Amino acid sequence: MVTLKVLENHAQAVAESMAFTLFHTAHSTFVKETVDFTTGFGSPSGITFASPDDLGATRFVGLNYKGRCCRILPLQNPHRASMWLSGRHE
Repeated sequence: MVTLKVLENHAQAVAESMAFTLFHTAHSTFVKETVDFTTGFGSPSGITFASPDDLGATRFVGLNYKGRCCRILPLQNPHRASMWLSGRHE
């Protein structure tokens, strides 16, 4: 149980770090002024498990996005996101 909590806290910290980096490097006025975005992690089956809790967007931890993912990208390329969630990115 302790190991699970340590991993949960680590994933949460990484998701918050991703949000911090996205906010400070964004060129979009929408991201900069409204802070209405989020970052997070999802499993290959589409279940989200870590998301920052201090952004304008709602946290989506525990939701099942299976079938709603537009595209799952290979994890071998670290410069691309592993999953696009919700909405159409066509």
